[in-house]
Formats: sequence, C-alpha cells, structure tokens
Amino acid sequence: MAEAGFVQATVQFTVQDRAEQLAAFLDRHKRTLVLSGAGLSTASGIPDYRDREGTRRGKQPIQGPEFRRSPAVQRRYWARSMVGWPVLAKATPNPGHQALAALEASGRIGFILTQNVDGLHHQAGSRAVLELHGNIHHAKCLDCGAGFPRAFVQTQLEDANPAVAQSMATPLPDGDAALDTDALTDFHLPWCVHC
Repeated sequence: MAEAGFVQATVQFTVQDRAEQLAAFLDRHKRTLVLSGAGLSTASGIPDYRDREGTRRGKQPIQGPEFRRSPAVQRRYWARSMVGWPVLAKATPNPGHQALAALEASGRIGFILTQNVDGLHHQAGSRAVLELHGNIHHAKCLDCGAGFPRAFVQTQLEDANPAVAQSMATPLPDGDAALDTDALTDFHLPWCVHC
C-alpha cells in the first residue's frame, strides 16, 4: 500500500536474525552494561511484580526507615519472608542467567546491573554484578552490623514460630508471601547471636 510517497512493508525477523543482530551489537560494544529485573527470574520459578495484564502483585516493598521504626512492620516483613523464603532458596539459574554468565566469561559484556535480590546471576557464574537492592541470601544486624546467611535466620524463624512456618501462602516477588498478618502479634523476630 502506498500513501503519501511511503511504502508500508512488513518485515519478519526470525529468532536467528535477532540473535545475529545481538551478536553483532556485542561485537561492536565490548563493555555493554546489561540491566536485568524480575522478568529474568520467572523461568526459575520466582514470581515477578506484575501479571500479564500489568497489575501489581503483592504489597509495596517495605522501606528501610519504616522497617527500623516499627516492630509491627518488622513482624510483617519477617513472617512473610519466612513463608516465602523457600521459593527463593530452591531457585536455580535458568538459561537466561547462564547465557549472561557465558557472555561475561567470553568478554562480550561488561557488567550486569540487576534489581533482583535472588542471587541467581552469581549462582550462574557472573562476577561483574551490581545488585541494586542487595541479596536476600545475606542478612545483617542493624545494631552491630554482623552478617549472617539468610538460611541461618530461616532456622531461627522456623524454630521460634512453628505455627506460622507451616502456613500455606501464595509466593510473591523477592521471597515475600501473601500471608494474613492479623495473627502475627505473637510472631518472634530473629535475633542477633552477636548482640
């Protein structure tokens, strides 16, 4: 169809065409910065923040100042994290993570800047990774600064809160879970073994 001197054409690109275009781009730009987010980890079984229609899943993430000043917010965070943690703990890198690690190892990309806290880039073998929001596999005492593996904190939480540990809940992004927080007034927070 011709209109006002322009010809409209449909161009079909195959997956191979796109892969070749990407390879050519990476050949020209050796220190490419890769940005990644929740969508990369969905193939590893970790829910992302939005459904197919774009509707947000779960509540807004808790912010640091809110967490520090409110024991109720701390109970909500740790209870939901305790129930949601197993999804993140068993997740493994998927082909997307592995491809980025291979591209880094071959010198075809520079750094990965990720919003993800799941640590899957590191597990896949990537080394030049900046985790904007931290890594959920590590916890730090806000009083003394001592660090702990999140798996250790999980054992504390489960031992101190066996009823909540048995709760069934829908997994949400970043190790969160849809858990009724009204019954959490007796939830026991993790404690620092150094303090």
